[in-house]
Amino acid sequence: MNQGEPNQLEGLSGFMKELAEQACERYVIWKREVDEELADRISERRIQVERTLRDLRLADERHRTEGLRSNRHRAEASFAEAREQLRARLFEELERRLLLRLQRLRSSGEYALVLQALIQEVTPSLEGELVMYAEKEDVERLKKENSSLAERLSGTLNDVWGGVLIVDQATGRVLDNTFHSRWKRLEPDMMSHLSERLDRSSVSWAEMAASKGKSPHGT
Repeated sequence: MNQGEPNQLEGLSGFMKELAEQACERYVIWKREVDEELADRISERRIQVERTLRDLRLADERHRTEGLRSNRHRAEASFAEAREQLRARLFEELERRLLLRLQRLRSSGEYALVLQALIQEVTPSLEGELVMYAEKEDVERLKKENSSLAERLSGTLNDVWGGVLIVDQATGRVLDNTFHSRWKRLEPDMMSHLSERLDRSSVSWAEMAASKGKSPHGT
C-alpha cells in the first residue's frame, strides 16, 4: 500500500459519513413531513367522523323526536275519538232512560196535569185562537180517562215523545213544547256537562295512577 492510500480511504470514509448524515437529515425531514401529513389526514378524518357521528346523532334525535311527537299526536287523537264515542254513548243512555220515564209518565193518571202545565207554560204569550196538537195515542188515552183536555187537542203529531205543540192562528206563531223539542234544546248543555264530567274523571284517573307509581296505561 502506498502512502496516498490512507488519505484516500480517510477521504472516502469522510465522504460516506457526510452522505450518511445528509441521508439521515433528509430522512428526518421526510419523516417529519410524512408524520405531519399523516397527522393532518388523521385530524381531517377525525373531524369527518365526528361530523358524521354528530349528524347521525342529530338525525336520530330528530327521528326520535318526530316519532314521539307523532305517537303523541296519534295517542291524543285516539283519546279524543274514544272520549267522543264515550260521550255519545252516555248521551244515548241518558236519552234511553228519559224515554222510559216518559213512557211511564204518559201511561199514568198524572199525564193530563203535565200536559195542562205544558200548555199554561206557553199560552200567556199568545193572543189569538189557539190550535193545540199532541200525539194521537195521548189524545186517545185522555179520552178514555174522560179528560176535558182531550177535546182541545188534535192528535196529529208523531214521535215527539209527548207534550204539545201550539199554534197561534192570529199570528201564525208556533210554540213547540213537546218533550222531544225540549230535550233537543237541552242537548248542547247536556253534552257540555258530560264533557266536563269526563274531563274531571280523566284527571282523577291520571292522578290516582300517578300516586300509585303507574302510568294511565298500566305500565
